[in-house]
Amino acid sequence: MLTHIVMMRIKTHFSKSEKQTALDKLVQLLEKLPLSIPEVEFLEIGLNVSTKAPAYDLVLTSKFADQAALERYIVHPDHQKVFEHISEVVAEVALVDYLG
Repeated sequence: MLTHIVMMRIKTHFSKSEKQTALDKLVQLLEKLPLSIPEVEFLEIGLNVSTKAPAYDLVLTSKFADQAALERYIVHPDHQKVFEHISEVVAEVALVDYLG
């Protein structure tokens, strides 16, 4: 099993309401991915509640059978649509993939 963790920080020039709108849309888009991409075996989204400076705004944890399944997910057209939104609203991304 391959666990794929992505943390995202929304662009800092957004107002509080713009940031919330961007996060809401991102969550909606991400939640739909398991419905159309069979490689996604597990998907969980968490929104940050910490007020500490280094905190990211959103974390995505997903699980795949193996690296090949993750690669198919990444190039899937529905994931690419989500990635377009991420490119528009996200300033920073941190990523960890691990086996186990």
